Amino acid sequence: MSQKFEVWTSQEGSPPTGGQTSETHQLLPATLGGMLEPHLLVEAVRGHERQVVDFRVLVASRATLDYFGMPKEEALGASILGIQPALKFNGLFDFWVEALESGKDAVVSNFAFEGQDPDEVRYYDLGASRTTADWLSVSWNDVTERQRSAQAVEEARRRYQLLAENASDVVFRSTATGILEWLSPSVTRVLGWDPSLLIGRPLTDLSHALDCDKLRDAMGRLASGDSQHVEVRLREAGRQYRWMDVSLRTALDEDEWSSVTFGTFRDIGAEMAVRRSLREEQARFEAIKESSTDAIITIDRDGIIVAWNRAAIGMFGYRVTEALGRPHTLVVPPDFHELVDRWLSDLSSPEVTAAIQRTHRARLTRADGSHFLSEYSVAVWDRDGQQHMTAILRDVTEQQAVMDELQASRWELAEAQRLAGAGSWTYEPRVDEWRFSEEFRRIYGLSMTATGLDQEVLLRAASNGKDMEAAARSALAAGRTTELECDVERPDGEIRRVQARVAPVHDEHGEVLMVRGTAVDITEVHQAAETRARRTARHADYLSRVEHTLRTHLSVVEGWAGILEGAFDELDPATRRDAIGAIKRNASALVGHVQGLMSEATENARAENITVAPLDVADVAAMAAADYRGLSGRAVTATPSTDIWALGSRDAVDTVARHLIENAVRHTDEEGCVEVETRAGAGATVEIVVRDDGPGIAEGVTLFTAFSKDSRSAGHGLGLHVVRTLVEAMGGTVEGRNRTDGPGAEFTVTLRGLAD
Repeated sequence: MSQKFEVWTSQEGSPPTGGQTSETHQLLPATLGGMLEPHLLVEAVRGHERQVVDFRVLVASRATLDYFGMPKEEALGASILGIQPALKFNGLFDFWVEALESGKDAVVSNFAFEGQDPDEVRYYDLGASRTTADWLSVSWNDVTERQRSAQAVEEARRRYQLLAENASDVVFRSTATGILEWLSPSVTRVLGWDPSLLIGRPLTDLSHALDCDKLRDAMGRLASGDSQHVEVRLREAGRQYRWMDVSLRTALDEDEWSSVTFGTFRDIGAEMAVRRSLREEQARFEAIKESSTDAIITIDRDGIIVAWNRAAIGMFGYRVTEALGRPHTLVVPPDFHELVDRWLSDLSSPEVTAAIQRTHRARLTRADGSHFLSEYSVAVWDRDGQQHMTAILRDVTEQQAVMDELQASRWELAEAQRLAGAGSWTYEPRVDEWRFSEEFRRIYGLSMTATGLDQEVLLRAASNGKDMEAAARSALAAGRTTELECDVERPDGEIRRVQARVAPVHDEHGEVLMVRGTAVDITEVHQAAETRARRTARHADYLSRVEHTLRTHLSVVEGWAGILEGAFDELDPATRRDAIGAIKRNASALVGHVQGLMSEATENARAENITVAPLDVADVAAMAAADYRGLSGRAVTATPSTDIWALGSRDAVDTVARHLIENAVRHTDEEGCVEVETRAGAGATVEIVVRDDGPGIAEGVTLFTAFSKDSRSAGHGLGLHVVRTLVEAMGGTVEGRNRTDGPGAEFTVTLRGLAD
């Protein structure tokens, strides 16, 4: 490490001459040994060429021994480089050699000395003086703390200057009388002034005429020792004025003889604009609050009412003086006290945040004890760091009455649509919005809560969607009303018959505003009509076949009767017996057919007047089975005995069950078994199943057709025909087949379940 050394020569510092006494040599060690600061007397150690290679300690002061950390016995006579090897590398050894060889006294200040620890640097004031040709007196003083203090002061000064010159605020210094002595360069950016043009001028020269007294008063109050703060307008270089926040304080100057003023001024133009805007906003808010028809009430964090507008007076009946300062319980119902207290305990809680985002309703009480329904919303805001809660309330008693009436009307309309099976839909082209009634959704099998439904709902499910789309376009374009029928396939696969009507809705000028459609579920009516048509066709076929059969039997009877009448005596006895037997057989057949015709007509008449209602069909089937149980030794079982409900007629279900059970018993041996099972079927249906273990259905027999019967049967073939007529009249179906799990036949009657 290089250092700058200062060396000088003095007569007193010259080495002793031969004329001086030996007392000098004796006094020097004694003097050095008694000094409080580190001092050494060393002797040069020379090499072959007389160059100094080391120094040997001759005398060391007590402070030196403490510095070296060595006892006197070890230090005296020791090598200085052995004690302090670092002297060789930091320049001190050369400094000593130069002082010895030149004979000049040498001094260095603030010498940086790196010891054994390179991270620790100590600072010293050093001095060296030759006493004899090879003797050198050395002293030093540790000034590390002084150096560090000076460095800290310089660093603080440098940082302050850097901060002042680069701060966004303008920093200045003036005399106690306000004469500017220095300004930071930022004054150019803030006010446009060159600092040199302002030095020597009073600070008040920059202030607006209306603010001069305010600034002087602030500077005058500095004498009290307190810092001052004032907002004034200061002039820009372009002679415009800008609002500034000026801070002032006093301090002694560097010589601590006189006081100076230090200060800053900060541009608050934007802040003043915000304040002005806030004042205007507050004024507007007050105007809105007092003119609002809604009650506006504010409570603080403690639940005390701090704001009460004119509408709140009219709504609750409390004057402003009666409401302000009162707790929120004055207007908050008892059921809500705990809730409001919980909100006030943490106005930033998720519960309060959620409450702010929606509108609430509550029944409130006026000062006179009357009640009213209120709709309110809440908000949380800060004022001077204090949180408040504001509620905006509106009396919705009359509005709720209207809404209740509207809801009742809607419910009545929905109920009427449900009872009539008539749904409706509306399309508004201006907003491209579709609306569907609940009954329409039920008819189409749609979710009651599904949104985003459009014309695809109408067109995709309908069998003649193109005709319906054309009707809707015609209603929009030409204002034409169209009626049509179509089949609608529901999501569950069920087909419903719908009678649709599409009509326009006009405004007062005759322009089409929207299209409205209706959909009436005529499935049952349509099915009944089809059933009647089928029954009429079957009846006509039945009558045709009965006519042919009766005519055949009557021709036999008529023919034999004529023969017997004309030639009875001529006929031999055998022929007369054959004739009488033929007449008797055909007459008996005629009686049976006439009875069947009457029975078929009776059942047709019953089918026309069947009314279906919820019915426990398991109970009806079980009672019918009980009447046949044990008949001719046959076993008849029924499961379950009750609690399977469907839509049907008790008389019709009883007749159907008895016909099927009787038919099964007739075709079952005495040891056979007949089973009657009532169960839930697929798609919200109920099934009545009658099984037997007889010979089964003969090949070629057409079931459920009049007079179509097994040759083994003694009946006329009308029982199953009657079963189908009654089942279809109840909106159900019937089918028969041979069993697959063993011998016998199985007939299944399917009726509509209650869910349908």
